[in-house]
Amino acid sequence: EIEYFPPYFLAKNNFGSQLYSSNFNLILETKNGRILIDTINSLYLLNDAKKIQIFDAQYKRISKFKSKGIFYANFYNKLIYSEKLPVLDIYGKVSKIKTEFTELIPLEDGYFYIREKSKFCQLFDKNLNNLVPEISEIKKITYLQDNLFGLTTKNGYIIYDNLNKKKYTGYKNATPNWEEGIILVENKTGKYRFEFLNRSFENIMGKSFSNATKFKNGFASIVEDKSWTIIDKKGNQKSYPNYNPIENLSLNIFKTTEKINLGVVDSNSKIIIPIEFEKINFINQNIIQGIKEGKLFYFDYQGKIIYE
Repeated sequence: EIEYFPPYFLAKNNFGSQLYSSNFNLILETKNGRILIDTINSLYLLNDAKKIQIFDAQYKRISKFKSKGIFYANFYNKLIYSEKLPVLDIYGKVSKIKTEFTELIPLEDGYFYIREKSKFCQLFDKNLNNLVPEISEIKKITYLQDNLFGLTTKNGYIIYDNLNKKKYTGYKNATPNWEEGIILVENKTGKYRFEFLNRSFENIMGKSFSNATKFKNGFASIVEDKSWTIIDKKGNQKSYPNYNPIENLSLNIFKTTEKINLGVVDSNSKIIIPIEFEKINFINQNIIQGIKEGKLFYFDYQGKIIYE
């Protein structure tokens, strides 16, 4: 097998492992050792039964220490670790992350979190700083992008802003959408729970929706009442809300299914108003309103159009 760990290729076969540059020049190979790569810092290590050697992107060895017959499984952000083993730094010293953990989960931009034996998590930056030690019993951590994190705790959901060192509560979930400069959040309660916020956590449309999807190519799909429609970043509806869930396929193409069409029939199954309307409203005892493609039609009870 061959895997790409920027800027290296790691190849494995029946004869051992080989490390190649991005130009596929052979850097090193080993028959009985293990090669691990730190993509954050472009470092790699060679771990054999006697020693561990660390190399930089210029293939220069920067450290060497005894392995004592131990083969480590992971190398991330200058941390060398395996389950139930001490976490080492690149000089073979025990890292300042002294908590025993069962798993280390890399996130983007050098962030990562560890899962302790208790199954709760701790969040760290690339300098190994514990970012939210005051928040206990974190069950899950999601990187929302742009230094924002979603923390699922025993006491509820928290959005943590590491840039401004702020915490936001009252939400059930959050979906990153930073290619559009927007974050979609779901509030805990209320019929209209979904809101589109900017980086300052301001509601950019001044209203909420009963369901919503994130923006893509300048458009999102939302539900204000019972049916889906498409909106732009100003909240303007681009179609009449008469659809099932809408999927944004590309710049101006959307996939969806229409809701069933409506009409009016009498007790003898005679069609009074054609079954082609998105909505039928009985205005009074004399007038029936039909809505189709955003247009209004008015009929009498015999099906004759009196206004359109």
